[in-house]
Amino acid sequence: MASAIVSDDIARRHELHGLQPVLPVADVAASARFFERVLGFEIDFLYGAPATHGRVKSGDGSCGQPIFIHLSQAMPEDIRPSGELRMHVGRGLDALFDAYLSVLSTETIRCCITFPSA
Repeated sequence: MASAIVSDDIARRHELHGLQPVLPVADVAASARFFERVLGFEIDFLYGAPATHGRVKSGDGSCGQPIFIHLSQAMPEDIRPSGELRMHVGRGLDALFDAYLSVLSTETIRCCITFPSA
């Protein structure tokens, strides 16, 4: 059983300020380019030659916190769909979705969209 929370302000005391998902990918550089060219992210860094780890970024902090996603080299047979990533969108969700669909085929990505109950 988990122990009781030590303090109500533990997140503030330790300055927790974000969470960055790590996605396993077969080709880090190609995946980073996909995020850049298709989804509009910028490549923050690539490590190694060939790249075995990298990070992409969207946003500059002027409208909420930037989004960071790490990309980590994995064997293709070890990559399985699991979990989910949630992107917070301030406005124009339908237009953003339409823009993504216009450049992505159903073979490239499978989308599952849920909306909160009203």
